[in-house]
Amino acid sequence: MNRRELLGVAAAACAACCVGPFLVAVGVVASLGIIGTLVAGVGALIVAALVILAMLALRRRRPGELPTEEVAVEVGPTRR
Repeated sequence: MNRRELLGVAAAACAACCVGPFLVAVGVVASLGIIGTLVAGVGALIVAALVILAMLALRRRRPGELPTEEVAVEVGPTRR
């Protein structure tokens, strides 16, 4: 093996050794991003479900009251 081949093997070994930890760090960041997104999404779904349930419960407890008396309505002249 001459110097040029030895230098190429050394450069390849150096690149493989340095790239490994970098790729692990990128993978960890991506994994944490996915986990964070899932936690936030599930949390948002739970909050939305609780809000909907609360709205339905309040609507059933407090029935809407309709006016029972008649209301007079005046109709003005129409424009042409």
